[in-house]
Amino acid sequence: MIKAATSTSAAIERIARGLEWADAKFGAKKLGVPLDRLAVLVGVPRSTFFRQQNEGRFTEAETEHVMRFARLGQVACEVFRSEAGARVVEDLMRRIHDGILA
Repeated sequence: MIKAATSTSAAIERIARGLEWADAKFGAKKLGVPLDRLAVLVGVPRSTFFRQQNEGRFTEAETEHVMRFARLGQVACEVFRSEAGARVVEDLMRRIHDGILA
């Protein structure tokens, strides 16, 4: 999806620079989701998300949202490649969100 940073310092630098709009567009294509859906998935208001198309780059905060989603999505795809596996990931994430760790 979006090329991962090779280290923590590289990730910090990339976040400070801001993710390019083209990276988000590429990520949406790899996920098979429309850009407006990607905006919802990463938690950036749709109008803000698309305003960055004109700017060419996302802000630091927006970049963090997009990169976090991309990284976690990539890990989930690598670990669980089937529909059943995807449901396991979803269940675990919902449990974490709800504070149920066991």
